[in-house]
Amino acid sequence: MTWIAEIAALVQPGSSDVEMLLGFADILLKSGLIVLLAHYLELDSSPFFSSSQKRLLWLVALFIILVLPVSSFVFARSTGIGDTDPRLALLVLEVTGSSATLNRQESAGSVISTVVLTSYFLVAASLMLRLMFSMRAVKRLRSCTDFDVPEQIRQRFRELCRSSGIQRQISLGTNPQLSSPVTYGIRQPVVALPDADYFLSDDLFENAILHELGHIRRHDTLLFLITYFLAALNWFNPFVWYALNRLDLSAEQACDDEVIAHRGDRIGFARQLLELARVSMVSESLIPAGRGILRKGQLTNRVRHILESDYCNQSNRNCTAIMPLLVLGLAFVLLSAARVVMAGEQNWHVSENLRLIHYQNPVYPAQALERGLSGFSQYQFDVNELGRIIPESVQLLRSSHGPVFDRVSEQSLQSFQFAPRIVHGRSVASNGIKYTFNFTMRI
Repeated sequence: MTWIAEIAALVQPGSSDVEMLLGFADILLKSGLIVLLAHYLELDSSPFFSSSQKRLLWLVALFIILVLPVSSFVFARSTGIGDTDPRLALLVLEVTGSSATLNRQESAGSVISTVVLTSYFLVAASLMLRLMFSMRAVKRLRSCTDFDVPEQIRQRFRELCRSSGIQRQISLGTNPQLSSPVTYGIRQPVVALPDADYFLSDDLFENAILHELGHIRRHDTLLFLITYFLAALNWFNPFVWYALNRLDLSAEQACDDEVIAHRGDRIGFARQLLELARVSMVSESLIPAGRGILRKGQLTNRVRHILESDYCNQSNRNCTAIMPLLVLGLAFVLLSAARVVMAGEQNWHVSENLRLIHYQNPVYPAQALERGLSGFSQYQFDVNELGRIIPESVQLLRSSHGPVFDRVSEQSLQSFQFAPRIVHGRSVASNGIKYTFNFTMRI
């Protein structure tokens, strides 16, 4: 079912400003639908889904949101539908305009487009610079990390790596500049602890290391660098950042699950998170340069997840993620193939078309009869909402034999009476109507 809204616009329906505005609104609405669907699938499968499966769910949702602008454009241009047929849209905005306002808006439209594009590139460039500065901060962090770790601690760290199924070389060190354990590096991962006090407590050390190894095994550092880069290109879409935060949270919870599955001490692990938050005020950036054990704004959700999740009955968490992912894929195809909101010209939803109900046939010109001529005259005109031709709109498009048939054709046009178009229950004008008078000699 299509909803219809009428707006009086100062630009023509085909103008680039209206298309840009409605294209932006269409992408936002589609992104919101994907986020709502992902939330529903997550809640519906919560008793059976593990955190790693929820992480995959939000990763796919984020990818769909990022790709939707491109997929919608490609589908519309390759098939020729979806971008032009208002019947395929959920919400159609009827835009009307006049020639009097068109010229005034052409110059204003170019200014608006320039401002919008300039703002987009400025914000995107600032986010890219922020990412570059973060990568430089990682290099400085590595240079001031102390890798002089006691051998027994290094041996214990290797054992935890093997138990987590990680065979690659990973470095362990301490850095007093940190407020919580972090993981950084892609080709040569490093797990950095704030200080050597972590070596004194087996529980604190193992919980922190197991959590960070979970990020390394899933390549979360590389994943979040890529997703942040793509999110920066779509910075105008708040649903992109929301899905990215949900992906971040589910990744943290997946690592928390591994800590509990390995050690089984949910309450102890939750207390450690609270103690870390109490000791240091954690200030995190959106830049995923390093993956830490704490994230600003996520502590409450993580502690609740640790305490409320039933880790003692992991056999119930065996539901496959294929069906929710298929649902997201189907939604992606449908949203790519159709518009949620688009502009429609005033006559796109016509319940009754223009009909000619009364006219007088033109008299065959005497000059044409004497010369035995046949021919035609074609006119274009506008019809008002009363069904009458607007005299000043009449234009002769083409005719045969010069003005021989034109005068009688114009006299006949004065007698034309139309049944006007009916749009949404009311009569409307019709513009650019063409009519051809044909004159044929019959013997």
